[in-house]
Amino acid sequence: MKIVNQRIIEQVKGLKLPDGEYAVFGSALLEVLGLRESGDIDILMTRRLFESLGSDWERFKYPNGDDGIRRGGEKAVEAFYYCNFLKMSEEVVEDMIVKAVDLGGVKFVSLDATAKWKNQFGRDKDLRDVKLIKKYLEEK
Repeated sequence: MKIVNQRIIEQVKGLKLPDGEYAVFGSALLEVLGLRESGDIDILMTRRLFESLGSDWERFKYPNGDDGIRRGGEKAVEAFYYCNFLKMSEEVVEDMIVKAVDLGGVKFVSLDATAKWKNQFGRDKDLRDVKLIKKYLEEK
């Protein structure tokens, strides 16, 4: 995969997250690849990392009650270690982290896995993203 946009990579590097404990998830990868701009940066992380992050991260609850943390920046960053809505247990999240791909020194959930989860989420914007991903993979 060819990096087209470095902004997200540089912002995530600035978070100084430990390798093997996180993976960028969702549309941020699409921005890095030049497919479309993302509104924010979603990060999957291990519970250990999630619980260790300090006061510069705001703790919150997603509308479905799942735990999350967020931090400002050029693009807002939200992170979680499980997602009941998408049936992502801690084990599923950790497996996605292990299988993440390195782009510019930052780990990203693979395009295939991103398409799978966006398809499952099923919002219009996610389904449009699945089409972008399929087209990108076909043109490779």
